[in-house]
Amino acid sequence: MENLFKDERLNYKDVLIILFTWSFLFITVFYLNTSEFADIIIINDFLAFMLKTTALAVFTAVFYSYFNLIYDLSLKDLGFDFKNFNFNISLSAAFFVIFFISAVLITYTADQSNTVGEFNPVYRANSLKAIMSGFPLIMIILISTAIISAAEMFLVNKVIFALFDLKFPSAIASVLTALFFPIMLLEFRPNKILILFLAVLTANYIYRISKSNLLPAVLFYTAYLTNYIIFIYGYDFLL
Repeated sequence: MENLFKDERLNYKDVLIILFTWSFLFITVFYLNTSEFADIIIINDFLAFMLKTTALAVFTAVFYSYFNLIYDLSLKDLGFDFKNFNFNISLSAAFFVIFFISAVLITYTADQSNTVGEFNPVYRANSLKAIMSGFPLIMIILISTAIISAAEMFLVNKVIFALFDLKFPSAIASVLTALFFPIMLLEFRPNKILILFLAVLTANYIYRISKSNLLPAVLFYTAYLTNYIIFIYGYDFLL
């Protein structure tokens, strides 16, 4: 279904339910990770990352159950069309290469200048041996980011973009979506807002040229998150 909200059965009540569920889970995770409670039970960055993954897995289950039970919408209707997986491989690969090269260059520059601060990658870009030895952890991160991407791409494309697209041309709706989404993530760090803005714009473009199928956007966003967690910011990129 190209735009969920063109279905006359859906209204702003459904939007509020989705946004409330998202906000409740997200704020709960944010509180657990930043309050004194986190110190009591010793929540480190990895556990905080897994806590967020679990919360977004719950969000995905909730929104699917909600739309399926109340409106009888299938996964295909919600954008997860596994049968008609039309995907421009070369375009997606080009976007990913751009993000990957930028990650390597940023990390390399930080290493060369001994920059300390926000750069805390799980593995350094020049440590292939470490990456191979840490393959199980990388797979855990990859699976986790796939879960996170499925939830976030649904919210970005099927809710936020769909609403803006009802009132504005698609290009403007895409920009507004990319500007609004960092607020939903409680992300107010300028450098990460810029990265997120570009990633959401790219993912939304892939979604639109893929006949409103979320899977290509989810694959791109998964690669993007995994890349930046492993090579640049570490788990803090999502916390």
